[in-house]
Amino acid sequence: MEVQAAVRNLDHSFGNLGPEPDNRRDSSAAGGRPSKGQSQKERAEQKQLNTQGMPHMNRYGREMMGHPFKIFNCGDNCIRDCKRLSLNMRTQIYADFYGLPHEAQQQFLADHCTPLLSKENKRRMQHNMPLVDGKRTEREYILGGVRVCCMVFHYTLGITPGKTQYLLKKVLTPQGIISHHERRGRHHNNRTKPEHLNFMHEVINKLPRYCSHFTVRQQTRYLHPNLNKRKIYDIYVHRIGKEHPEWKPVSDETFRKFFNLHYPHLKIHVQRKDTCNYCEKIKIQLNMHQGQPRVIAKLKLKWRAHLAKWDSCTKKMKRLARQAGEDENKLCFCFDMMKVSPVPKVEYNMVYYLRQPWLYTTGVHKMVYNQNNKPVGDDRAHLYSWLEGQAKRGANEIGNVLTDFVDGEFHRNPNIDEINSSSDRCPGQNDNHFLLQLMAMLANKYRVQWTHTFLESGHSYMDCDTDFGHVSISAKNKMMYSHDDWLKIMANSQKGVKMTFWERDHFKDIKVNKKFIINKIQFFLQLSSFNDS
Repeated sequence: MEVQAAVRNLDHSFGNLGPEPDNRRDSSAAGGRPSKGQSQKERAEQKQLNTQGMPHMNRYGREMMGHPFKIFNCGDNCIRDCKRLSLNMRTQIYADFYGLPHEAQQQFLADHCTPLLSKENKRRMQHNMPLVDGKRTEREYILGGVRVCCMVFHYTLGITPGKTQYLLKKVLTPQGIISHHERRGRHHNNRTKPEHLNFMHEVINKLPRYCSHFTVRQQTRYLHPNLNKRKIYDIYVHRIGKEHPEWKPVSDETFRKFFNLHYPHLKIHVQRKDTCNYCEKIKIQLNMHQGQPRVIAKLKLKWRAHLAKWDSCTKKMKRLARQAGEDENKLCFCFDMMKVSPVPKVEYNMVYYLRQPWLYTTGVHKMVYNQNNKPVGDDRAHLYSWLEGQAKRGANEIGNVLTDFVDGEFHRNPNIDEINSSSDRCPGQNDNHFLLQLMAMLANKYRVQWTHTFLESGHSYMDCDTDFGHVSISAKNKMMYSHDDWLKIMANSQKGVKMTFWERDHFKDIKVNKKFIINKIQFFLQLSSFNDS
């Protein structure tokens, strides 16, 4: 009779809720990925075994012993009527309970487990006082029309007290109806108010940000390098305590999720590329001449021309790199000098007061792109290093590096018929007549056409700068006691790096042949200059 009453109550409760939504994922959908672990059919079979109280596998693949029937005698000190519940009655109740479907079992537990008021709340109700949520919860358990204790109730049904606890607090609605809808995530009192979210937007939007001149993403902005998300959260907590002391700040984890969700274009890291002095100068002048439209128009016109030159340089080098990727007889590369590296690089106080020798490094990067402007090949980075006392870092040293690199490329492929190179406009190393005459001599030696492009000052970002960035990242938080340690770091900074270390004997004085180059060589050199002068 009790089981039939549970089923009737179940039908009455579910009849007002409508059909149950199907939230299951279909792993056989077109283009879908098969779910890990048990399939839907296997999981349904294991759930059916669990409902029947038999051994089964849980969702994690562990073997569960099921819900066996156990006999529990509470003793003579029990204040309930457990003795009136005979063994045959317990066995019959156990068999009838596991003969029900899962929803009917929940309804059975809800009908036979009733929460009671605590003694404190009973006293408050008698004196018309507001009730309180006590830590101790009293319940009344009934089996076969007999009031039994908690242990007899759970041992007879083969369940744990946690099942009834979850049922009464999570599944049962305030009206006493079993809800088969998920209630997780439906607690509206935990949601952050819209005015609080707007305040968080206001705090983040007031942070100073700047745009990198070398990024390909137009929406990407960078915050101050000394900032991090924890410091931003501290700023938010300080402002909310000062402007809205009645509000409760969100947690650090919630703030991080909010930041990552709404501001994916904001980056916080130290830029490893140089910024443009001309662009910074124009920005300062624009701020100084606020309210003077004619002056501002002239400044913006110069700025647009400056950026147009940078854009034309970038597009030209990408086009030449794509041509080099399509035709192996075309050579395209860029070269630049890396910042000096101290030897040794250690964290000792005494080192700061001593004169440290420098390690000079020049990088040559082969530019070979596919149709999507993505680099291809593994032998792109070539690094040449020498110590400060062995040679200088002028045009003669750069000329030796170019001579060695070009000779090696022609030794690998003698059919090269066109060379395209690019560099910045550093006058002591690249932008001088000696280096141009050296290019003419090499072009005449191998009978090729050589085109060199000087990039716009301040925006001379090249692929070799990325190689230098990899070296800086690899050397972070590491100590180098000799130049050999630096060479190992450079060689392992990325895949396919060709590392070369030179001593004094490797350098030749190319300037000796200066008069020969001027008077005897006829060359074909196309010079693309994008300078304001």
